[in-house]
Amino acid sequence: MKLNIAERLNLMQIIPTEGNFVTMKIMKDLMSDLGFSEEEIKTCGIETKFQPNGQGQVIWKPEKAEETKDIKIGDVAKVVIKDKLISLDKTNRITIGLLPLYERFVEGEEKETKNKDRKEKA
Repeated sequence: MKLNIAERLNLMQIIPTEGNFVTMKIMKDLMSDLGFSEEEIKTCGIETKFQPNGQGQVIWKPEKAEETKDIKIGDVAKVVIKDKLISLDKTNRITIGLLPLYERFVEGEEKETKNKDRKEKA
C-alpha cells in the first residue's frame, strides 16, 4: 500500500503500544516499515521542530508531500488499524489528518465488500 509522509506519521501515532505477543510483533515490524530511512530524511527534508511548550512537530519539504513508500500491511495489521480507527471515530477523536486513513482502511474495505457481494450475486 502506497502511503505518503503524512499518512505514515499518522499511522505511527495510532498503532497500539500494547496487546498480545503475536500482535505486538506484527505492530513492531509495521512501525519499522513505516519509519524513514536516512536517505528519505535527507531528500524530503524531514525534521522535528520543537515549539516553546516542548511539543514536537514533524515537517518536510512541501514539494515532497506526496512522496510515497510502498508499505506491506498484512491482514492482522489491517484489522488492528481498522479497529483503532473505528474506536477513535466512536469516541469523536478522528482528526483531519486521520481522514485519509479512515477512508482507506474503514470505508475502503466496506466498498470492497459491497463490490465483492455484487459480483457474487451476478
